[in-house]
Amino acid sequence: MGITPHPRIKLLNVPAKVNDEESENQLIKGTLSSMGSPLVKGELTSYRHEGAFSLHAGRVKELDDMQVLSSVTPAVMVTFLLEGSLSFGYDDHDFHLDASSAPCGIMANVARPSAFTRRLRRGNRTAKLNLMLYPSWVRKMSSNSCAINRFIEQHHASLSIVMTPELLVLCEQLISLDSPAAFSERVKMESLVYQTIGELVQQVEAGIFPAFTSTNAITVGNGIEKIISHIENNLAEPLELASLAAHFAMSVSSFQRKCREHLGMPVNAYIRQRRLDMAKQCLESGLMTITEAAYQAGYHHPSNFTNAFRRAFGHPPSFFADKADVS
Repeated sequence: MGITPHPRIKLLNVPAKVNDEESENQLIKGTLSSMGSPLVKGELTSYRHEGAFSLHAGRVKELDDMQVLSSVTPAVMVTFLLEGSLSFGYDDHDFHLDASSAPCGIMANVARPSAFTRRLRRGNRTAKLNLMLYPSWVRKMSSNSCAINRFIEQHHASLSIVMTPELLVLCEQLISLDSPAAFSERVKMESLVYQTIGELVQQVEAGIFPAFTSTNAITVGNGIEKIISHIENNLAEPLELASLAAHFAMSVSSFQRKCREHLGMPVNAYIRQRRLDMAKQCLESGLMTITEAAYQAGYHHPSNFTNAFRRAFGHPPSFFADKADVS
């Protein structure tokens, strides 16, 4: 069965740190339906605690059938769903939450930059709470023996959240709050978030997670998060080494050394790999043709794209495009 025709989809980059006024509607503002209208609407709340966590919550209605593709930087992604259904994924790890019978939730760890997909369904109404916990903050707040530290070292580790009465009350309160402006409102929201995180950590401590063995994790800290975030947010733009170093007020040699130390590869190789990762995700999802994916990844000659793609994934682009056509 072929892929159902869809409106052209624009790649979006969800930053690791977002402004207080940003909402889900703004995060996907670049993606419009064929009529040019927003894809979601509703009552939305956003908040960011500098260096610790970001929150997006509210009740929304999805206005069109659409699949949105973006990239995310390392973080613990927590999703609570009180009403409706949600379909999303990180790389090839997909989740479907359905709150038709009872509220539910998932906590997923993204230890390295990943592709994020979100599938919208016309008429779907949701009440949900999203939290992004930054790994540097989690490490700072915990000891090496804490299970939460082992959790954040495991790329794509996930935990099905038990919706206790305490968690349900906290989620309902956070979803109902407006974006805080006054000091007292900020204190109230942060207090509720900390209580929510405390409930989650108890569940992580009770879980059993395998030892971390992945070689693909990125060492975060010492400012590397800002570099990763800047690169991820500008993958579709030219990223020259000299301009990147200047952006972070570093010499080219110092910038290269820092990136190699924390990324485990030269920065140009990292950028190339991330663009190929996004191209692979687009082909697997049927969102782009091979020519479009090549152009999006920065290749003007399909043969160069095919050769680089084969070296990275062991198969040519057509292998993944063909799989999408028959799915």
